[in-house]
Amino acid sequence: QRLKAVESTQVPLRLERLSALYGLTLPVDRVKRILISLGFEVVSQTNDLLTVAVPPARQQDVSREIDLI
Repeated sequence: QRLKAVESTQVPLRLERLSALYGLTLPVDRVKRILISLGFEVVSQTNDLLTVAVPPARQQDVSREIDLI
């Protein structure tokens, strides 16, 4: 029996939205370190947006930007 490959879910994270909800501005490198320490992967980055790959074990509870915040 073949195991089915799990597709990676990618969620955009707007740094401006993170700052607005969190109440302070975090340096992008710190945001990336936090996400990586939680098992996420930052797959791309622009000035104001991170695209975050959600690990398979977290795909049930992380599917939207607010779930990352």
